[in-house]
Amino acid sequence: MKNLNNKDEEPNKIEINVIKKEDDKKDKKKGPKAAKMFGLLGSSLSEIMKTPISRWTTVGASMRYFGTFTSDYYLPLFYLTTYPTHRTQFALLYSLINIFCGFVSSLGGGVIADRLGKGRPMMKAWVCVAGNLLALPFFIGSVLITNNFGLSMACTALRFLFGEPFRSPSVTMLQNSTKPEKFGNLIAAYQCYQKMATIAASLVVGVLFNGLNVAKYPGRVGPILAGIATVAYGGSALAYYLAGNHYLAFKRHIKYRSIFAKDR
Repeated sequence: MKNLNNKDEEPNKIEINVIKKEDDKKDKKKGPKAAKMFGLLGSSLSEIMKTPISRWTTVGASMRYFGTFTSDYYLPLFYLTTYPTHRTQFALLYSLINIFCGFVSSLGGGVIADRLGKGRPMMKAWVCVAGNLLALPFFIGSVLITNNFGLSMACTALRFLFGEPFRSPSVTMLQNSTKPEKFGNLIAAYQCYQKMATIAASLVVGVLFNGLNVAKYPGRVGPILAGIATVAYGGSALAYYLAGNHYLAFKRHIKYRSIFAKDR
């Protein structure tokens, strides 16, 4: 009996050793694959900053995401502290504004850039620039109007209506100026920079809120958001203007030297 049991145990030990070896091989394969993926992302993050069009479209989109994160996540705080008796109305109106005005703006940006952009490469950039510049005053108005809920919400609706058309033209400029085999990696880098911008926004807002003691003085929320939006929307407009000029030069096979050129 003893010998029989030993014989039964030996195949089990062999199976366990085989399974362990297979697991070790899988772990070894995962290591190089993960390292390769991170290396590819790192090279893409660097690659997208090498050419002016991809660099400035990425900067423009990232700054807009910086401002968008600030407005989307902290604008409710402004309304709930400034208009505490309008919580239900705000929740309903803000949801409808996001759905309808945001959708119309995003779709409209692509349609305008396509319909009016034939033979006008700069049109894609102008859509992005105009969206930022038109939305900015409405955003500022929405967070600085503290005694008229309806007017403040109207400004928020107009900010969404004018402020979201940059998405499609921005990606189109990037796509048209990039080799097809590189486009997928550059889009990953483009989106990664946007995510990093939202993380930076949360850190900046947190520092400002704590430094200016917003918990004690909630009336400071609006001016802080207005200041951040001015930097984000204004910076995005400038970046898209530069991207558009480089894109125009690229399409017409001429050279554009911006004020940020290293050899200037």
